Amino acid sequence: MAGYQTLNILLKEELDQLAEEGRVFDRKEMEDRIQKAGQDRQALMRLYEEMGRLPVREDYAYTEPSEYEEILPLCRLGNTARLVEEVELFDRMYGAWLGRCVGCALGQPVELWSREAIREWCELADAWPLDNYLPAHSRAEEKGVKLNNTYSTRDNLRHMPTDDDIRYTIIGLNLMKSHGDSWDSWDVGGAWVYGLPFRQLCTAENQAYLNFINVDENGPWGKPEHAMELLKRNKVNTYLNPYREWIGAQIRIDAYGYACAGDPHRAAKLAYTDAYFSHV
Repeated sequence: MAGYQTLNILLKEELDQLAEEGRVFDRKEMEDRIQKAGQDRQALMRLYEEMGRLPVREDYAYTEPSEYEEILPLCRLGNTARLVEEVELFDRMYGAWLGRCVGCALGQPVELWSREAIREWCELADAWPLDNYLPAHSRAEEKGVKLNNTYSTRDNLRHMPTDDDIRYTIIGLNLMKSHGDSWDSWDVGGAWVYGLPFRQLCTAENQAYLNFINVDENGPWGKPEHAMELLKRNKVNTYLNPYREWIGAQIRIDAYGYACAGDPHRAAKLAYTDAYFSHV
């Protein structure tokens, strides 16, 4: 099982990531070899291993470590946030969480739509400019246009529907409820396996999840000794994961900002620990 995409597509998308990393290769040649391999898993995996050995071009201008201790010296430290009174803190927390829910509910029916398509839907529903959730119906339907879903439209919304941008926040809160701040990236994987069905994930998270369950031989019998060493050695966050620098890790870590209000460095460390499970 390749994961989010078939193996040949993962390799094609890996070419995009390798180019971002400054690797030296002939794009056309690599694409032709992937095409020639077809669905032959052994041939594709030999090519994937070769990709992992590609050199970085000499003029690559970026320093991009993935280990926390190597990142810190490259950061501008000293950021602080003022402590706020309890009433203001509640207002900010409530606003952050409510805003996240509102934004997700508003966007779900038209995720990946263009601005022009959204405007047309609203105009043909006599709802432009938009000042509420999206209407469930529009004369655009006469052209065959359909919303992604209608359960978070103004006609039907009764609660916050489940959404990946919400689920990860809940997972983060549960991690801190059960472990405080004494958890590592392995614990993130455990929380996902027990809290998220595989098909509720996308891209980098799909790949890391799949890698993790293939490594987590202890399963329900507890966390293995030297868990992080095992996670790193088996490249849980990078193996067959061309999405390892995508936006998923940024999307899912707001819970740590909530929990560490006034302490951005502590929040950043927790966010890093979560992100490391699936990203670099």
